[in-house]
Parts: sequence; C-alpha cells; structure tokens
Amino acid sequence: MSKVEIIEIKIPAWVRKDKMEDKLLNPFRAEILAKVEYYRSQTEIFNDKYKMGFIELKQKIEADNEENFALEGNSIEY
Repeated sequence: MSKVEIIEIKIPAWVRKDKMEDKLLNPFRAEILAKVEYYRSQTEIFNDKYKMGFIELKQKIEADNEENFALEGNSIEY
C-alpha cells in the first residue's frame, strides 16, 4: 500500500465566505477520482487476464522456489 500524505492548503477567508472553496478544490478531487478509476480499471484487466489478484500472484511467486521470469514479469506488469 502506498504512503498517504496529508496536504494542507491555506486559503484566504473570503474564499470560504464566497463559497469558492469547491471551485478551487473540485479540479483536485476530479483528478484524484480519475486516477483511482484508472488504477481500478487496470487492476480489473489484470484480474481478468491472469484470473488472480496481485496478492495471489505475489504469494505464488514467493512459494515457487525456482525463478520464473515470466511469472515475475507479470507481477511487474501488474
């Protein structure tokens, strides 16, 4: 899981009074939602292609005593 970082944005008081806060933050929210959807769709494609999730693939690679470059390449693709 990736590290979560909290970012503080200081805005002038008038922005909140004029209800401009949403106008300022909506582009950020939209970009975040677009990235979440993109990664969700990529995960779904991988799950459909390999019939397993990332955790199962990682466990399969770790359980295999021999190096399997094709399988490890799949984890990189994931």
